[in-house]
Amino acid sequence: YLAKPAEDTDKNITTIGSIGLTVTNFGTIGTRNAYWPSQPSCEYPRGSRIEHMYQGALWVGALSRRTGQIHVSTGSSDRVSVTTGKGIEYMSFPGTTLTQRSTLSESPSFDPQAVSHQDFLADYTDGVVRDSSAPDQSLPLGLRVHQESYAWNFPFADFFVILNYTIHNAGADTLDSVYVGLWTN
Repeated sequence: YLAKPAEDTDKNITTIGSIGLTVTNFGTIGTRNAYWPSQPSCEYPRGSRIEHMYQGALWVGALSRRTGQIHVSTGSSDRVSVTTGKGIEYMSFPGTTLTQRSTLSESPSFDPQAVSHQDFLADYTDGVVRDSSAPDQSLPLGLRVHQESYAWNFPFADFFVILNYTIHNAGADTLDSVYVGLWTN
């Protein structure tokens, strides 16, 4: 497995519209309030210092046809450590960053392929073991995830952020009974 250097992690905040949501390139949303108040977790309305989420993350579980066991890849949990990364099983690919694009022609991130006024794009995997000595370290499913978030500044659409996940089984195992969820705290 790849070793995950901390400098490859990337996060950004939605600044379009009324919601300030931290989005990362390693499967989590929110910050566990670790950087509050300079970086909101999920602040609404933006600038109010009212947080509506501590942290959230992608969870994928499946039955391994090879082993017959259920495996779960979690982006975060109640027992995650902000400083050590224990409990965070998704990691960005070395050298990649969170990409921003926008449909607004005056934006420095303008891109004709953008979906919203502020898109964040990330690619990550569960195939990186951050701390193999952790007793609860699970076996990766072999997933590659492409994540996009969309935010707008229209008055009728400035109070939510859409998260879109494309999940690909890049492992050698066949996965059965796959469940996908978004854990939030």
